[in-house]
Amino acid sequence: MPDQPSTPLTLVDPDASTLDAGAFRWPTPPYACYPQPEPQTDHEPCEIVGLNGRVMRGRLVFFVPDQQVAQVQVPPSRTTMPLRFGQFRSLLLTRPFAASVVTEELDPHAAVLDHRLNTKYRVWLKDGTQMQGHTMGHIETPCGLFLFPPVDADGTVARLFIP
Repeated sequence: MPDQPSTPLTLVDPDASTLDAGAFRWPTPPYACYPQPEPQTDHEPCEIVGLNGRVMRGRLVFFVPDQQVAQVQVPPSRTTMPLRFGQFRSLLLTRPFAASVVTEELDPHAAVLDHRLNTKYRVWLKDGTQMQGHTMGHIETPCGLFLFPPVDADGTVARLFIP
């Protein structure tokens, strides 16, 4: 057989998929028991705390940290409105986010993989007020702080963003 020309091997970065290249991946708690971040494919129910402390319920349609904007829909409106990061104190995704369940039958190291630490946090805001509570870890980015308030004793969390 004649020699076949070799084809160079191309490594594919799963985060660079052309199908979701522009989709934001909301961070997940920094523990092995939580699934890796995935692109947002559906509207997320949320609570937005305004600069005046007023809470609005709505749906997060798009989150674009590079532009410092969240596209939200607040009932009764059917249209999406841009909400700049400077226009709110926090944005909470209210759909519970569960830890993965790994039993010792499937993995003898399940106890190590199930490790998660519930800690207290306190954040001072620019206006001098503070937010405090509990979180299952945090992720700090140039656009803001992501916290993971626990919802139950099984490791289920909500996802909170503070710009």
